[in-house]
Amino acid sequence: MQKISTFTDEEILSRLLKNKSKTNYWNYIRELRKRKSTTTYQKATELTNSENNVEKVIGINILAQFGYPRKHKNRNLNTYFKLLKTENSIKTVSSILYGIGHNNENLSESQIDLICQFQSNKSATIRYSLTSALSGVENDNAIKTLIKLTKDKDSDIRDWATFGIGS
Repeated sequence: MQKISTFTDEEILSRLLKNKSKTNYWNYIRELRKRKSTTTYQKATELTNSENNVEKVIGINILAQFGYPRKHKNRNLNTYFKLLKTENSIKTVSSILYGIGHNNENLSESQIDLICQFQSNKSATIRYSLTSALSGVENDNAIKTLIKLTKDKDSDIRDWATFGIGS
């Protein structure tokens, strides 16, 4: 079997888009994240604008930790917050919140306020990913939201909210 690192960016993207199982999904995502190709960045950005949620999530997941040190952080955050205004798919919103969590060092007050609105979302998946987005953020609203989530009915959310406050 061929090593993923020997595939071209196009081959990996093609495999991701045709992927029927999750076996190699994160291996493909990780490989594309560590490459610094402008073409891959542009393709991932294009995918975030797709009408297809699977494609959109792939783009979001690639951009979340693209390059090292992280490249295009502010542009990616702008993309995520633009998407949050219209997205309602649990998987897509959750991926966006995780992406924000990987790049949350300089969130604005209004960005924090926007994501804190997800604290009462019916989806445990979204509330769980919100704990990632807010972890380590030094802001009153973020801390109040994490405190509220320490009382969530889901034990994983309670645990990660507690961890998020500690960090």
